Amino acid sequence: MKFFMSAPECSGHTNKESGTGGPFLSSLAEQSSELVNRIEKGDERAEAELVERYGHSIRLILLKRTGNAQLASDLCQDTFVVTLRKLRAGELKNPASLSAFIRQTAVNISIDHFRREKRYIHQSDGIISLQHSHRDHKAREID
Repeated sequence: MKFFMSAPECSGHTNKESGTGGPFLSSLAEQSSELVNRIEKGDERAEAELVERYGHSIRLILLKRTGNAQLASDLCQDTFVVTLRKLRAGELKNPASLSAFIRQTAVNISIDHFRREKRYIHQSDGIISLQHSHRDHKAREID
C-alpha cells in the first residue's frame, strides 16, 4: 500500500508510457476481470496497475467535484484505499463494471467528505459542531 502516498496518478502527474494490460486481452471487460482476479489474490503489481490505470480519471472527477487540487488528490488516495479493500474482500460482483465501481466509490467518498465538513465550522474562536436533526438545526460550541 506504500505506493499510494507517491502515486503520480493521484497527484496529477501521469506516466503515459505505461501499459494498461496485456495485448492478448481482447476487451476492456476481460482486462478488468483479470485485474480484479489478480487483486483478489493479493498481487501488489495489480494494485499498482489499478491506480495507474484509473488514477488520473478519478482525480479529475474529484477535482471537478471539489474545485481543490490538493483535496482531490487526498480523496483520490482514499478512493483507492477503499476500492482495494473492497476488491480484496470480493465485493465487486461483476468485474466488467470495475470502472463504474471505482467512480462510484470516488463520488461516495467526496459526498462523505463534504458531509463531515458540514458538521464542523472552523472559526477563529473554536470549532462549532452543527447538530443535524429533522426538527432543528442548532449549533453548539464544543469545548
